[in-house]
Amino acid sequence: MSRTYQQHHFWTKAIVILLVGTNSVTFWTARSVATLTSSPITSPGAELPYDAPVMTYISQMKNLNKLRRGYSPTREKMSGILNSYWWNDKDVPEAFLVSKLDDTYTKQYFTAERGHPLKNTGYVTHVANLIPLILGRPLKSVVELGNGGGFFAKKIFELGYDVVTVEGNRNGFQQTLDRGLPPERVVQHDLRMPLFLGRRFDVALCTEVVEHVEPAFSSSIILNIILHSDVVWFSNAEPGDNKQSWIDHPNERPLKMWQALFDFYDYDIILLPAQVKKEAANRGTLVAYNRSNPTLTPDALRDHLKKQFK
Repeated sequence: MSRTYQQHHFWTKAIVILLVGTNSVTFWTARSVATLTSSPITSPGAELPYDAPVMTYISQMKNLNKLRRGYSPTREKMSGILNSYWWNDKDVPEAFLVSKLDDTYTKQYFTAERGHPLKNTGYVTHVANLIPLILGRPLKSVVELGNGGGFFAKKIFELGYDVVTVEGNRNGFQQTLDRGLPPERVVQHDLRMPLFLGRRFDVALCTEVVEHVEPAFSSSIILNIILHSDVVWFSNAEPGDNKQSWIDHPNERPLKMWQALFDFYDYDIILLPAQVKKEAANRGTLVAYNRSNPTLTPDALRDHLKKQFK
């Protein structure tokens, strides 16, 4: 293991143990997730010293994550506006504003008719088949950041993976629980806020998420992702000319921007073939990976994609 990667891994582990991103904190375990709500800074079996500045910072982080602020949208389809970049358009009333997550997505949003399928498993199948190639070993643990009501999280859990799924909207969070996911594997958290689950995973999944987050939070989302895994399965929505504007799509941005953000954190990307995108119902644009991790085998994934998907 390279010295650079050792240092990166050490400090990442230190950060995720120290900082709290929600009203509870999930600590490192082998196959289970233990959620501690009474004392957010003490892991079972570990006594770590904390000075006053650190305690103050943790307390402030917890308070911020409880705010759940923002404006309440009064429309979804923005009639007469054909602009992927509407959030930056001063002539649009909702431009530059931050929406209240719980008021933006209703219970009806998390249905099959709204793009949250009941039968599509192509996405999960491709993750299960392709990610082991870059890991160089079997896939064991998965974190899903933004889950659209928990359909895919349930599929992943039923396949026997160690999965933790994160959803910020209260309707999506409740639907995830209603699907039968164990409560200790479901975290309600607005991904626009810093997230620290206290562990790292084999892969982080973030699909159909970033286009729903205001552009001002783009780098925050990527940071939340890379703090939890060295391998990322990611999708974005490309902007388009004369494309219908929607209040819940403020952040349709080109691949170039997301690639630049990953590169800023020293992650390279592998683009997924069109066939994979189609079979995954567009839940997959690329696989990003930590360049500093010498145990990863990105060339194995690249070679497989070239041979299998011509």
